[in-house]
Amino acid sequence: MRFLRALVPALVALGLAGCAQARAQDFEGPRLGCDPLSWEEPMPAPPGQEIRCGDGVLGTYTAACSRSCAGGCPGVDGCSAVQCLTAHEVCDGAALGGQTCRTLGFGGGRLRCAATCDALDTAGCEVCFSGRGTRCTEASAEGPVEGLRLVPGPRGALAVWRHGAEMSVALLDPAPALRAPVSLPGAGALDAVPLGAGWLVAAVGDGAVSLVRIDAEGAGHALETLPGATSAMLWTLEDGGAVLTTGGTRGAPFRVFDASGAPIAAPATPAHAQRADGGRLMLLDLDCHGVLAEPQPRGMRVEWTPEPEDLTLAFTGPRQAGVHVVRDGALLLGMGTIADDTPTVAVHCGPVPAASGRTSDALWAGAVPDEASTPGSGMLRLGAAGGRFRDGFEPHEGRARWFEGRITPLVAITPRRPIFATHPSVTTTAYARVGRRVLGLATGAGTGRNTRLVVGRQD
Repeated sequence: MRFLRALVPALVALGLAGCAQARAQDFEGPRLGCDPLSWEEPMPAPPGQEIRCGDGVLGTYTAACSRSCAGGCPGVDGCSAVQCLTAHEVCDGAALGGQTCRTLGFGGGRLRCAATCDALDTAGCEVCFSGRGTRCTEASAEGPVEGLRLVPGPRGALAVWRHGAEMSVALLDPAPALRAPVSLPGAGALDAVPLGAGWLVAAVGDGAVSLVRIDAEGAGHALETLPGATSAMLWTLEDGGAVLTTGGTRGAPFRVFDASGAPIAAPATPAHAQRADGGRLMLLDLDCHGVLAEPQPRGMRVEWTPEPEDLTLAFTGPRQAGVHVVRDGALLLGMGTIADDTPTVAVHCGPVPAASGRTSDALWAGAVPDEASTPGSGMLRLGAAGGRFRDGFEPHEGRARWFEGRITPLVAITPRRPIFATHPSVTTTAYARVGRRVLGLATGAGTGRNTRLVVGRQD
């Protein structure tokens, strides 16, 4: 007991001493030993090695200097020697290092040196390679221009681009000049084809397709808004008209337009349409018997009650084909196949129309001659393999009538000689062939919120 009584005061005294030492250490700060970390600090360039921009001589100069320092440990205090990175002036006044607007990919103009001697100023360079049958004009577009493309027509090209939440279309005439653009707010996708002397535009957005006709002067005329459509594909008819298909679901809108842009229920004679990507469409104004069958071994059979105004569509592409039936401007039913080889579709229809002498479509005049126009059911076949297509009508009695041809693929248009600069400041170029001319449109850096557009023509 005496031992415990003597031990307690000793422990208390030891604890008080520890607290006092801790308070002293807190007051003095922790002692954690040396700090081996180092750091770098920028330093001024040594005398005589600064950049000499403006002396007209391309010289080597000191771009940046720094030194590394360390401290906190015995024997490592202090800083290293100053180390510098050197660089060469890109240009200096009239000294351009042998560069010109032409060597940078421009069509000409005057190249200047930036005031800081670290870059070439191409503002005075010409985007267009004018001369030798090539000439250009300039225009501007509001905001950034994305997804630029040209749709050729009989007397010019239609320029299509996106800026923000809008899409714009504008007539590019052979002058060359770009007319005032027509804005299509809220359009998420757009397709356009020539229509008569102008173009037909289908803009998809907000669960509907808006149809707009662009006339030969570049003005827009609203035709119709079709709700319930989430896609649109336009086809050009050989007589100058156009066809709109909006998908393969029942009730999807469908329209046929004449060359003036007026909707028609169905063509007076069978009509062909072909897209640049190789897709083909046949419109048949026939009195179908009402049986639609897939000619594949697995088989599929769909029946419907025909009406006089029913329109039968047969379509094909490099890897797909199908038959649709349209009634009252909407898809009544459809069937499609996808094949790796030659897609073939068939629909039993009759009677066969007497196409010869009543149509300007040479394809149908050869495929459906007068001697095959006896009443009765027949089979329409439409196929495509590689770069060739095969159309025909095979009556139940008599031999098959076929027409063969070559699909026109989508080919990139390139001018015979350069029209626009290849410098990175020219961000986008697009071309279209109109007759023997090539029309082009290029985008580049503009001023403020606008994009610079250069319109070109090459004869």
